[in-house]
Amino acid sequence: MSKVEDFFNRNQIGNEGLELPYVHSTQSYNIEKILRDSSLKPSHCPEFEEELLYFFRGRPAYKQSSEGEEASHWQLPTCFLYDSLPDIAGARTYPFDSGAFKQGRYPSYIRLMPLEEFELVGNFSSDRIVEAFFGDIESYLNGDAKTEQEFSENYTVSAFDAEVMALRRLASDGTPKSFDDRRFTIEVQTKNRIDFEENPPSAVILPTIYLGNEKVRSALDRWDAAPITYDVHAQSLDLYYGVIFQKYLDYLRESEVLR
Repeated sequence: MSKVEDFFNRNQIGNEGLELPYVHSTQSYNIEKILRDSSLKPSHCPEFEEELLYFFRGRPAYKQSSEGEEASHWQLPTCFLYDSLPDIAGARTYPFDSGAFKQGRYPSYIRLMPLEEFELVGNFSSDRIVEAFFGDIESYLNGDAKTEQEFSENYTVSAFDAEVMALRRLASDGTPKSFDDRRFTIEVQTKNRIDFEENPPSAVILPTIYLGNEKVRSALDRWDAAPITYDVHAQSLDLYYGVIFQKYLDYLRESEVLR
């Protein structure tokens, strides 16, 4: 049992039944293969040396590297949204992007700690993370974490809960250039393939140009997945993330996850 999970158990931080969508993001170049496979498949992860499929809970936070150049439509993100995935077998859950942690992109106050001390298990781990460090979905989406005083008033914290306090600090640490909003976006890994016939996505965020393709339109109709499109302009990849995030927030409001 990790130090964080032990803290959650000691403080009886439970499942609040939060409706956090699962989001898998990929370069739009991969749409054709995904349609052909009719599924999301695990691929080799060099960080864990395993075949893994990654989701983020509650945010479309996956990012490709950018050098500021103009992005072509196939370089842009496509996001597969699931309102729920009750049958997902989570291999691991972390409160942040584990890859960025392993690459040493986080601050020194948390970098010195073993990654395994932040690992959580169970389908409701994500809800427990949100409840502990943010309190509700809206605060989580806004990055509005509990203050150190609020956290200490809510829970019993000892000097040996350094990992937990480091997480709380990370959650409220802003977004310096050295680490982006993945610093506290919940990551869920699975070793399982997600078959679209059994588990179709609830919605897909993608560049508008792809709706001109009959295969894409047919797949969206078959899955009964809402198409959420954004236009392609002569701008760098980084400038699209805010557009995608706003589209995502609009979807949550229409779904009444956010009021």
